[in-house]
Amino acid sequence: MWFFKKSNMRNTLLIIIKAYWYLIPAKNRARCIFRESCSNHVFNKTKIEGFASGLKALRFRYKNCRPGYHLMTVNNETILVTVNNETILEKDIDFRLLTQQNL
Repeated sequence: MWFFKKSNMRNTLLIIIKAYWYLIPAKNRARCIFRESCSNHVFNKTKIEGFASGLKALRFRYKNCRPGYHLMTVNNETILVTVNNETILEKDIDFRLLTQQNL
């Protein structure tokens, strides 16, 4: 079946993300805990590394980018621990979360 070719699936995922960006303005989107937004991250992964990598990135972000995280400081570096006990390093945490911690 032509639809299930990897390149077509890759392009379909990229089109879905572009439609999301077009239909939902940035100010109305959910805020991401990561420095690079989830949709940008999945788009870039899919575009550069392909469909399978994009789906893997989407799954990881969907599971971990939600409320219930907490921030910790270890060896003078901030670490975010997600609800699934995944750790996110300071270089990948959104700036607004790092500034909230300092308030």
